[in-house]
Amino acid sequence: QTALEIALDNNHMETAIRAYNNLAAVLPAEENEKSIEYLEKGYDLAKKTGDIHHISWIGDNLAGDYLGAGNMSKAFSLTEESVALDRKSGSQNHLTMSLGNLGYEYLILGEWDKSEKLINEAFEIAQRLKDFQAISVAYGNLCWLHAHKGEYKEVLEVAEKGYELMKKTGAK
Repeated sequence: QTALEIALDNNHMETAIRAYNNLAAVLPAEENEKSIEYLEKGYDLAKKTGDIHHISWIGDNLAGDYLGAGNMSKAFSLTEESVALDRKSGSQNHLTMSLGNLGYEYLILGEWDKSEKLINEAFEIAQRLKDFQAISVAYGNLCWLHAHKGEYKEVLEVAEKGYELMKKTGAK
């Protein structure tokens, strides 16, 4: 909160945008409405300043909160925008996250082929970048996909690969 106030007082918009995101991130799940409020302010400020990276990043986080609140149409729209902006800007690191989130949203809609295509694309990019966090998120999304399809043997195989990765990297 202090960082946000200082950033706004000194017209340092990038810091203010990050502060809005961070304020949302530290809130417990039951404070989803407050989180959405912070993210909307950060998203609006990013749009106002034309900061494509933060429009995508905060928009994708906001989509997750909208999804959690049951507003699928807003979530889907923001995630699609995030993927498009990541592709346009060449932000491969964030593209792994936005693709994975869009894949998860298609999973919720029951569109498994689209979901699998997006999750696999996120996984391939993450592997190329050697981004173990994005790889582990992709493993998680693949587990959810296989579980929804009733492919429990595949869930176990993918989960074991994810576990081995986390063990190898020392992540908890």
